[in-house]
Amino acid sequence: MRLKCNAKKHLCRKIAAALLLVLPCALPAYADDIQIMVNGQPLNSDVAPIIRDSRVLLPIRACAEALDAAVNYEPGTGQITILRGDDTVLLTLNSTEAVINEQTRQLDVVPQVINSRTLAPLRFVGEALNCQVNWQSETQTVTIQTNSQTEAESYEPVTVPAVETIVNQALQQLNSIRLQKQLDTLISAEELNRLAAEHSRDMAENGFLSNISPTLGSIGHRAAAENLPTPSEIIAKIDYRQANVYQAVTAWFSNEETRRLLLDPSAGYIGLSAHYLPDSTEVYLTAEIMPSHAYFTDLPDNSTVHIAGMALRGRSQNIPETVTVYKVSDINPQMYSSKQTYTAAGDGVYFFTNIEFAEPGTYVLQVGSCMVRVKYIPGA
Repeated sequence: MRLKCNAKKHLCRKIAAALLLVLPCALPAYADDIQIMVNGQPLNSDVAPIIRDSRVLLPIRACAEALDAAVNYEPGTGQITILRGDDTVLLTLNSTEAVINEQTRQLDVVPQVINSRTLAPLRFVGEALNCQVNWQSETQTVTIQTNSQTEAESYEPVTVPAVETIVNQALQQLNSIRLQKQLDTLISAEELNRLAAEHSRDMAENGFLSNISPTLGSIGHRAAAENLPTPSEIIAKIDYRQANVYQAVTAWFSNEETRRLLLDPSAGYIGLSAHYLPDSTEVYLTAEIMPSHAYFTDLPDNSTVHIAGMALRGRSQNIPETVTVYKVSDINPQMYSSKQTYTAAGDGVYFFTNIEFAEPGTYVLQVGSCMVRVKYIPGA
């Protein structure tokens, strides 16, 4: 599937001056009367703003996402992470201490959960997300406005981060969201990183955005050339004049198909890479997701072997690992006539074992949920 990130708001890196909103005590506003406008559009949220100690508290996720920021929440610690551009904002439920790009700030009112939604003070929203925030008492309206792209570009040119930075940011965001869903984090795998790097470079150098390369073929073909099972592949093209990797990953999670791949409970490994040409702001991003906690590496370069055994190698998060070899039935190819299991030792990352084929025919090799077929034909 193809995915292109087309966010149109420029992401400023500087933190705006703190904007304090104090409501007149003589004319208190009720939460249901307050309207929030973000860049001229009403904010859609299932929780209304509230007033605490003469401060307006806004629903932080709805507000941040309306400003093209990503929000991650850790239920165990109560920590909220807001990612926007190169900025990272950390808050903790019921704590007055917040951190913006490693600088500690104090809040007037603590973030708190109301009706299962986290709310934070308006002053902090304006400070952390680099917006202009105003209170219109006559209409009981909060207006939040991002700096225009033209204004921001007049102060600072666009600088594309290093590839390593882009990859680390993407992996951090992916794993943060998986942890929120109580899923295991994805582990970076060298061979998958190579696959991702090859495809990102191919797309950048040849100017296409597709899972099928005009020169190298599909992901299945490219993985087979590296003697690997076929992973799931997700791609994005990011123009850093308009967007960044956080928005691309957020778009992945907003898409039903890519969200399913990224939140696959059985997935254990990932390859991530980015590539852009010199003096270009367009970045091509590739993620290779292996839908198993174990898989084979260094498979034979075709599906046929001519000796009655082979050496197997692979990655696993559980070593020693169990490898199962099924003999496919000659009568019904959907069934097996025999199976044998092998215990594979390893070095903490890779496992190794030797297997034997008792007779000619087709065999299915399985480790974890990864399965490959091999045909044994004696001789030649």
